This record gives sequence, C-alpha cells and structure tokens, in this order.
Amino acid sequence: MGEDFLRNEERVVMRYNSVLDLHTHTLVSGHAYCSLREMAKAASKKGLEVLGITEHAPAMPGTCHKYYFENLKIVPREMYGIQLLLGSEVNILDAQGTVDLAQRTLERMDVVIASLHMPCMKPGSKLENTESFYLIPFGKFIQFIVYAR
Repeated sequence: MGEDFLRNEERVVMRYNSVLDLHTHTLVSGHAYCSLREMAKAASKKGLEVLGITEHAPAMPGTCHKYYFENLKIVPREMYGIQLLLGSEVNILDAQGTVDLAQRTLERMDVVIASLHMPCMKPGSKLENTESFYLIPFGKFIQFIVYAR
C-alpha cells in the first residue's frame, strides 16, 4: 500500500492510495448520513475503483429489514465509473457463530463481513467470543471479519 505524507503546517497527514473500501454504510444502517448514490459519487471523486456497501444486518438496532438485503439484486453494480459490491455486515449473535441473515440471503450477496456488536450479542469470555468467529460460515458466505466490540 503506497503512502504519501502531506505536511499541513501543524500536523502530518497520511494519505493512502487505496483502490477499494468494503466496509461502508449508507443512511439505511441507522448511523451514517449519505445515500448509496452519494457514497458512490464520493468514492469516485476519491479515486476508488470498488466500493462495498455493507449495511448492518437486522439484529442491529436502527438498521434495515431483511427485505432490504433480499432486494439488492435490483441495484446497479456500477455508478459513477466505480464497481459496487453490495452486501451486509452481519452480526454474530451467539458463541455458536449464528448470524442474523439466512443462508439463502447471504448466498446472493456480493460481499459479507461479520462483526461482534454488543447490542446484538451479550459479551462472553475471550474464549467464547473467539470460538464464535471460528463457527461462522466463513469462506462459504462470509469473506471478512471486521471487528469485535
């Protein structure tokens, strides 16, 4: 990953020459402020080639319903000259690795990431939380693990 350092009188700013971002949310996730079109336009202006929109899955308070994910098939996969990968940030719900979208929905997505979020899963021990990551359908339907908090 190339890094440029931009000097701004009092601070040093690092700029990465990225080509993709796969962990973004639009206003339908409940805590972002831009539409999908606005996100795609901004990504294009920043020089990204691929933008992943991974909305929070239904167990996260304030996010979209499962029907949103089932209807992603009608959304264009290119806007403003960049490729769009549409999917979800699924929530791990328990130590058994259960996630909050059905397999048939996950199969139809371009990208799926998984996270532990406290509103969706009661925190367990380090071992339980770690085991939950081992038990999710990683590789089959889930391509990335984002974070645990």
